Amino acid sequence: MEQVLINGQWIDSNTNGSFQATNPMTGESIARTYPLSAWSEIDQALAAASQAFRELRSVHTITIA
Repeated sequence: MEQVLINGQWIDSNTNGSFQATNPMTGESIARTYPLSAWSEIDQALAAASQAFRELRSVHTITIA
C-alpha cells in the first residue's frame, strides 16, 4: 500500500493508484511514481497547511541588512 505525507506523518493512502511524473518539456519519465490521494486525504492536507499558515504568519522575522 502506498503512503502519503500529511501534516508531517506518513499515512496509508485510501487509494491503490499511482502515477508517474513526466517532464512536460520532453515527455520523459522522471524516475519516480507517486501515490494518488483520495479527496479525504486532500482535505486533510489542506487543513494541515491552512493551520500551519495561520501559525507561521504570526512569527516575526528578523531582517539583517
